[in-house]
Amino acid sequence: MRRTEEGHTTLVDQPSGRYLGFAAPESGTAAHTLKGIEDHCAELGIDLSPLKVCGCDGTNTNTGRRGGIIALMEKKLQRPLLRSVCCLHRIELPFRHFFEDLDGVTTGPKSFTGPIGKLAAGRLHDLPTRSFTPIQS
Repeated sequence: MRRTEEGHTTLVDQPSGRYLGFAAPESGTAAHTLKGIEDHCAELGIDLSPLKVCGCDGTNTNTGRRGGIIALMEKKLQRPLLRSVCCLHRIELPFRHFFEDLDGVTTGPKSFTGPIGKLAAGRLHDLPTRSFTPIQS
């Protein structure tokens, strides 16, 4: 059995929060992803010309200043777009590298190789909260 990974780009209308579906591009390049977004929106009858904001994580595929999805969309629309880049995604990568330095690499999305990760495995959110005294700032 051969496993393949396929990228998906989730499309959400804001401010309503209405889920519009997802685009499954031919490849993970910015040009293919943008084409997937445009094709999906065309199928739904959505006109992208009034688009004002693009929300995404900060990967170069999305935010690259020349060849990222947003830059390519700006070229098509012939005007700049507001970029709403997720700050949680921005801090995830440095934290993951820091954790790997301390504890070793993971072997999957729910498996750890080091002692810290093994202690943190399971349903941590079900454990009782410990009482503590906050430090005054």
